Amino acid sequence: MATPLVACSDASKPAGVLTETDSPSTTQTTSTYTAEVCDGLDNNDNGLVDEGLPTEIYYLDSDRDGYGDPNAYVEACEKPDGYTSNADDCDDTHDLRWLGASDSCDGIDNDCDDALDEDHRAGWVLATMGVDSNVHIINPLTGASTIRTAITGLPGGSINSADALDANFIVAHVSMNPNQLVTVDACTGVSGPIGLTPGNLPGIAFGPQQVLYGVDVDNDEFVRIDETDATAVTQFAFGFDILNTGLAYDCTDELLYVADQAGQQIFAVDVVTGQMSGFQPTNVPFDAVGLEFDNVTRTLYASTGTELWQIDPQTGTGTFLSTLQVPSVNDLVLLPPCP
Repeated sequence: MATPLVACSDASKPAGVLTETDSPSTTQTTSTYTAEVCDGLDNNDNGLVDEGLPTEIYYLDSDRDGYGDPNAYVEACEKPDGYTSNADDCDDTHDLRWLGASDSCDGIDNDCDDALDEDHRAGWVLATMGVDSNVHIINPLTGASTIRTAITGLPGGSINSADALDANFIVAHVSMNPNQLVTVDACTGVSGPIGLTPGNLPGIAFGPQQVLYGVDVDNDEFVRIDETDATAVTQFAFGFDILNTGLAYDCTDELLYVADQAGQQIFAVDVVTGQMSGFQPTNVPFDAVGLEFDNVTRTLYASTGTELWQIDPQTGTGTFLSTLQVPSVNDLVLLPPCP
């Protein structure tokens, strides 16, 4: 453990050391004072600085985040500049890292616990927009479900993909003729139209910068979607046939994962470069496809229509979790608590 340095407002000047500032020969007249005050001066002209005054321990805060290095501290009667009374910094070179910090999705281990971004969407629950027009909350381990709310105002057809920014703003794709995009309030169940889509989008997800992306299986294209009017701009063509599919976003690596039923595979899409990578065959028996990324385990939740699986995106290996007790699950979505 480091030895505390006794100091005042100037941490570079330990108490008990006479400096030019404290000397009676300087222009400041210290001999007229009879009591020490916390000012870094030898007020009573006895060769000591700030002696006898109450002190506290202050910790070096090099990155100025309000959290100090527990191994670099001084004992002083007043907080020196660049110090703090808090000793909870775990990395004093980075102003976004300290003990107890929320580990949000920024690719940084904010709370220094060797886990990455695990607090992103903490408290959110796995759900599906059922073909029975209900919002179902799913227990991943048992497959049991509870109905949060009924969805009202839907056009004909069924929701085949959805993603959420918050509980009041879920965008869902309704598979019908014509196909269209709608909003759904996951707490009240009220839905409303956005617009017609140029193709069938069985996989949609919000990606970097909260931009909505989708897989257009009619045209085998990856598209960027305007969530205000449902218009879509092609980002690239896949170059192979895609049938039922799911789409999920890993915000740590800023990759969108695609589950491809036709090829029985998963792969990643970098929306910045437009590159596909990490093609992995999977043992998950896809029929209808739902996909979501879990930041705690850094794995994918995948539904097959009747079953829930967990997929390692690095290997494609699927692990069976439960039989879903919801009629014909077409999508998966993570939802926050209702306000």
